[in-house]
Amino acid sequence: MKVPKSGEIPVDILKTSEIYIISSKQGDGDGGEHPLAARVERFARQLEGRFGLPVARVDERYTSAEAQSRVRQAAGARRAAKASRARELDSYAAQLILEQFFDERLA
Repeated sequence: MKVPKSGEIPVDILKTSEIYIISSKQGDGDGGEHPLAARVERFARQLEGRFGLPVARVDERYTSAEAQSRVRQAAGARRAAKASRARELDSYAAQLILEQFFDERLA
């Protein structure tokens, strides 16, 4: 996973009326910390400081597995394997992270 530099975030996001910046909260499958967790947290703090906006941290554990399961259910195992190779699962996993964010806000 590439952690973008804060200079790569467009300043135009400040022009919208309601803004949420969502960062993944890295963890491993056993409840421990993922090797990238410190870098991701640092990036989230940089975003908060630079834009003065809250950054929501969303636990992303198992989102890739869940995305692959959903693709498999919807389109079959062959399509799920192809999506995995094409990195399409990242898009589906991002959708799951957003769903989780909104579910937590509405709870």
